[in-house]
Amino acid sequence: MKIFPAIDIKDKKCVRLVKGDFDNKTEYEMSPVDQAGKYKDHGFKNLHIVDLDGALTGETVNLDIIQEIVHKFDIMIEVGGGIRTIDGIEKYINVGVEKVILGSAAIKDKNFLKEACQKFQNKIALGLDAKDGYLSVSGWKENSNQLTLDYLKEVNDFGASRLIYTDINRDGMKQSPNFEETSKVAIDAGVTKIIKRPVEERSLREAIENVVGKYILTATMAEEQNEENESATTSVVERGQKLLALGDLEGAEEAFEEAMMTGGGSEEVFCGLAEVYLARGDKEAAEQVLAEAVRIDPMAREKFDARNLGLIRRGQEYMQKGKLDEAQDAFEDALLKGGELLEVYASLAEVHLKKNDKESAERAIAEAEKIDPEVRERFKKKIGRASCRERV
Repeated sequence: MKIFPAIDIKDKKCVRLVKGDFDNKTEYEMSPVDQAGKYKDHGFKNLHIVDLDGALTGETVNLDIIQEIVHKFDIMIEVGGGIRTIDGIEKYINVGVEKVILGSAAIKDKNFLKEACQKFQNKIALGLDAKDGYLSVSGWKENSNQLTLDYLKEVNDFGASRLIYTDINRDGMKQSPNFEETSKVAIDAGVTKIIKRPVEERSLREAIENVVGKYILTATMAEEQNEENESATTSVVERGQKLLALGDLEGAEEAFEEAMMTGGGSEEVFCGLAEVYLARGDKEAAEQVLAEAVRIDPMAREKFDARNLGLIRRGQEYMQKGKLDEAQDAFEDALLKGGELLEVYASLAEVHLKKNDKESAERAIAEAEKIDPEVRERFKKKIGRASCRERV
């Protein structure tokens, strides 16, 4: 499969906007050039760049940064943001950009889009950013009052080589994309190449079903690249899990996002993000990423329930240290958060037996038996020892 990581540039920095709001942004310390190099080091061969300053001004504000990235790294780049003239397109193509994304200018002037597609064949991508079905322009500051599907039907045969579709309500929210709306754009308008952010080739349905955050998974990443990224991704996921256990939600979230960038979305990554969101009380976001995990592994939700917020893992650590009250609290919290699996009840039974609370242990074992009728065999000797301690 192929992954397009994205870099949004504002004031010479890498940023992330929330729903396109320039007043609600996160700035990152790493420069756009260094970030591009990091992507390259991880084996990525394509890069999506947005010049947010250009989107606001209509000028090629960060051309120098983008040119440096093109010349410094052997990577295919597509660029959007503020490209509203033939001259602007030529500037980017002349520095080596693979595809130029036209957004606001193409929406406001369909003839401009048509001219650009004819003049720069296979170099023009159409970028459509929509909110509640209507296209937005000028850095998402204005509503064009044009429905996305109506617009596409008018320009579909102009010759744009790629369509990049963004649902503004989901952008920067670290949630799964709007599959329903994306499907409408793709199918109803007869589009063959899509979506947020960006995608090309293979079946449209497969592409849509493999959207992960800002990254679109498509058909053709080399197997050796997958193998190269797998080890790095595993270590990052493990780091995220350790930070989560320590209560460092921000650090854990960053680690899981890094894992997504290096190796794409996996069941472990999505479940890790779900744990972060639940810890913050954002159940809706947690459910959305859990749904992505289930797409990959139908058993993902069951596995997630078993480790609710790392509580089982934490409970087991407490039990090993002899902190039985803390262990019991952790396991009971796991049950309250929806986990009803064998591991939770079995662990609770272990705690109760260590506390010589045979009655509570019996209740936990009875619940475990509903899942695995043979689980009692596992506890026979332990129950016997507990009975002996009671008699003593």
